[in-house]
Amino acid sequence: MLLDSISITDLTNNRILDLNENQILENGMYAIFNDNFSQDYRNQEISLLFQGFKEEDLLVEEDYEVGADCCHVYHISGDLEIILN
Repeated sequence: MLLDSISITDLTNNRILDLNENQILENGMYAIFNDNFSQDYRNQEISLLFQGFKEEDLLVEEDYEVGADCCHVYHISGDLEIILN
C-alpha cells in the first residue's frame, strides 16, 4: 500500500522538515532525512517523527533517531522497514 502523503517532524523544535519532491520515492519507499540537512544539523543527533497518511487518515507513526556529520546524514535508530496491510 502506498501512502498519499507523509510528514516528518524534528521533535527537538517541532519543525516540519520539507524534503520536497524527494520525500516520496518509488516502490513505497519514503525519505525521512537527507544530505540536504547535513549543514543545518551538522554534528547533531535528533529525534524525528514520521507520519504517513492515506486519504487523510493517519496509518503509520514511527520515531527515529538520526544524525549528521560534516557532509552526510545517518540513521541511528528506528525501523527501516514498515509493512502496511
